[in-house]
Amino acid sequence: MYLHGDDPTRSTGSPDIVLACVVVPSSAEGLNAPPYGSAFTILCGVTHPTSRGRIAPSGPGRNDVPVIDPHYLETEHDRATFT
Repeated sequence: MYLHGDDPTRSTGSPDIVLACVVVPSSAEGLNAPPYGSAFTILCGVTHPTSRGRIAPSGPGRNDVPVIDPHYLETEHDRATFT
């Protein structure tokens, strides 16, 4: 669902928050995820972030995995919108 951070009941204008609920459990690295069907995951994000990440090559080969640094929540705007 898409919402306005300042007033979730508002239905006009461009929403700045996105929420999703999926039935696939998710866990942080190093933790075991619960069995499928026994949990759910709630996802949230900023729809118009001002933080800017970068993608850079990690080596000269075309099969070298790129270095991805998303810079999530780097700006005050994004942090304030997310909370």
